[in-house]
Amino acid sequence: MFSQTSIYQSLLKVSRISPSVAFKVVFNTPDVKDMIIDMNTNEQLYKRGVDAKGTELSAIGGDYSFVTKDIKSRKGDIYTHITLKDTGDFYKSWRVSIMHNTIFIEADTIKDGDDLRQRWGDDILGLTDDSKDKLINYAVVKYRQYILEQWKS
Repeated sequence: MFSQTSIYQSLLKVSRISPSVAFKVVFNTPDVKDMIIDMNTNEQLYKRGVDAKGTELSAIGGDYSFVTKDIKSRKGDIYTHITLKDTGDFYKSWRVSIMHNTIFIEADTIKDGDDLRQRWGDDILGLTDDSKDKLINYAVVKYRQYILEQWKS
């Protein structure tokens, strides 16, 4: 008798949701990918000058030279910490891909023949714990939306 009710039918729909499919649907949306890139480039590198571990880039690869600081200050650019943004090409090269319930953050780290990761470390690509928390909170909302869509269909 209960199996004939709309509540039971709704529960069946929700129980059939695949966690891996939900993950791919949520994290493959452009807004989530854009959020990941913005947090990594704009929030972490540009505004704070930190890597995924929260370590200041100047503590890893050294500070800007006096000449670079002078040039950046004249252009109105941030010079008080390392941003890894000069021409903007590095920031524009970022992409996010999803594979097997894993988020991959990739970028072209080769600039002027040098790999930025050699000087500032592999953790220039990746999210800090604060950024991960923001992403999780946003993803929870997206998961709820996805589940509601599946429930209504």
